[in-house]
Amino acid sequence: MLRYDMRFWDKDKKQMIYGAGLSPTQMPIIKHPNGQLEELQGQFVPMICTHQKATNGYIWEADVIECEIPAYLDKDVQFVPAQKARGVMQYNQAQGAFTVNIVSMPQMAGREFKVTKSTIIGCVVANPELLQDSNKQNEQITNQKETQGGDTVAKE
Repeated sequence: MLRYDMRFWDKDKKQMIYGAGLSPTQMPIIKHPNGQLEELQGQFVPMICTHQKATNGYIWEADVIECEIPAYLDKDVQFVPAQKARGVMQYNQAQGAFTVNIVSMPQMAGREFKVTKSTIIGCVVANPELLQDSNKQNEQITNQKETQGGDTVAKE
């Protein structure tokens, strides 16, 4: 039997709920110390644990991940060395697998590669500003490339 570890973001209380199960009505269900089950009411965002390891723990669906992506050739056939990128762990129905959607580098959209040295930064549901910071960082890198003639990669 497969085991699914779940967590839920409580939209009303703005807190994460761990150790809950999923009721037949698709709501979080918790078990009290006396053994009684309680189905929670409200608005929740369910997330599954991927059981993929990062440097600082297991990665959950909707986690913001910072990782290294491998070297690649860009559109102008320039070699770009491995660099840090930021993305969101999500379930890809077409592939039937969890994947990291790299949001900090739009030029990587649709490419497949193995990420390494991944670190969990936070949860996008609880902290959406984590991606806004990533987009600002991407704009700064793009601007720096433009001012340097586009032939070098910005240093961290």
